[in-house]
Amino acid sequence: MSVQTNSKTRNIRSSFDRQQYIDPDSRSPMLAASAQEITPISAVPVVKVTTDPDSSQWSKSRQVAVPLSPQNVAIPRLLEAGVKELKVRAQYDETRIAFLLEWSDQDEQVSIGTVHSFRDAVALQFPSNGAVTPPFYCMGAPNDSVVIYQWKGDWQQSGESDVDTAYPNMVADEYPFSGKAPGEMPTAKDYATRGEKVFLTSWAAGNLLANRDLQSRTHSERLVAEGFGSLESSSIQDAEGNGFWKNNTWRVVLSVPRKQPSFTFQPGAPFPMAFAVWDGSRNERNGKKAFSLWAPLTLEEGTADALNLPALGGIGGAIAAGIGALLLFRMRRMSGRPQHDSDGAGEA
Repeated sequence: MSVQTNSKTRNIRSSFDRQQYIDPDSRSPMLAASAQEITPISAVPVVKVTTDPDSSQWSKSRQVAVPLSPQNVAIPRLLEAGVKELKVRAQYDETRIAFLLEWSDQDEQVSIGTVHSFRDAVALQFPSNGAVTPPFYCMGAPNDSVVIYQWKGDWQQSGESDVDTAYPNMVADEYPFSGKAPGEMPTAKDYATRGEKVFLTSWAAGNLLANRDLQSRTHSERLVAEGFGSLESSSIQDAEGNGFWKNNTWRVVLSVPRKQPSFTFQPGAPFPMAFAVWDGSRNERNGKKAFSLWAPLTLEEGTADALNLPALGGIGGAIAAGIGALLLFRMRRMSGRPQHDSDGAGEA
């Protein structure tokens, strides 16, 4: 599905782009995303969403190519993104909405056992209150927060990749309180299941990045943000994620509840949605990422029994395209200019 625009709409979009990517204080151009053309995303109804990236059920959803640009608004900036396009499909059932996210990546990066290694990752973002007029697309803004769900490549491995994976010939005399015998190399999980968890201080202190139980259950983290430098883990961890790398391509499913704390994803109502991708082999992490502008997401009305049609057509297709075009126009015209934060950008 594509959105057709007339000359007036294009002029308004061009004017908005110039305002959005030029810092009025320095008059220096904010390179990147103004060239993005966003196509509306449609989620189709199914009996039960799948977390299998290879499921044939995804063929019922239309694929949309979402352009990505390097995050160069706030430090740490990225001048060239490793991933320039993300392919998206969406489906929903009574309780959840799921996204199949695909992108090209020449290297699978899932081990972060050294300080020089960074994970492959992908995230989706939407306004915390579900507002049609969204905040700034990079991390939201003060008093205008966003929810971020991030799938992490190392969590897909349940955190088992450690320093001994990077250095297989390393030798240790003994790790006290790990539950392992002298000469054996323990994993983080050993401290929790066989030894003394308090000696794995990050996990014992509640840091989700060290929580092997959560990582083995979901592979994804729910976060919240109100602008650059404000990213933090959510007290709610309700994501379901699953992915694999094959033939230089990542295929990842992110599933989130339709019912969020402040709103519910309802059929027929448009919602702003944005995405980000990190290429670990290019040392992308935190604010160094490829991101998208807000894209309009609509849950198609209907029942799962009607999914034999590959795409909307006729009047139905025209209505869906019209809703997407209207939302796209409102997003571009009413979003505020970027907020700056010397602390840099968070993970999504």
